[in-house]
Amino acid sequence: MKRTQIELLLLAQTALCILMVLLRNTSDGWFSGHWAQLASLQVWEPPHFLFLGWNLFLAWIPFGLAAVFSSARGNAQRISTLLLWLLFLPNAPYLITDLIHLRPHNSVPLWYDAALLFSAAWTGLLLGYCSLLKVESGLRSWWGRRYANAFVGLALLLSGFGIYLGRFLRWNSWDAFLHPISLLEDILGLMGRPSSLLLSLCVTLLFSTILGLGYHTIFTLSKREGS
Repeated sequence: MKRTQIELLLLAQTALCILMVLLRNTSDGWFSGHWAQLASLQVWEPPHFLFLGWNLFLAWIPFGLAAVFSSARGNAQRISTLLLWLLFLPNAPYLITDLIHLRPHNSVPLWYDAALLFSAAWTGLLLGYCSLLKVESGLRSWWGRRYANAFVGLALLLSGFGIYLGRFLRWNSWDAFLHPISLLEDILGLMGRPSSLLLSLCVTLLFSTILGLGYHTIFTLSKREGS
């Protein structure tokens, strides 16, 4: 499948998620009732699942950085782009954890919210896998197959740890620039808390294994289709 086709499909999937969020809030009465409550200075409930739009935007960042890496010239540009991509990569599979927001709601069927959250999680996974395919392809021509495979394994492992940092410790990728000392202290502090350390290891290994199996499935299918 051509690159432009993949990008259009990913854009369509993202647009579907945004549309589902808008439809959900429309059916929930937010665009009518809540604005009326706001106008009359009554207490009102904010719209639901708007955070998915932001999380989907963050999931697109590693996809864009992978494209930059593929066309990078010179080792300095490649390394800097690669490190930046590695930092933002966990934002794509992080959407899986948004499934914790699934709960019954009076005016919206549970199946609709399940479809919405699953669609967003699937879109995040696709963006992450596609970006990883691009990066691995570039690394194979730059470093060779063995080192490229090793880096992919490291990227998947760090993605699992990044999911833990985001979901449990509430750190974001840009905090590595804004609050590097506090972030490092939180990570090193895990060593002094056995229960937190065990949880971080379990979450990291579980998600990196899930992501690894999924990625190798996608990789195998892409190679079979290309042969």
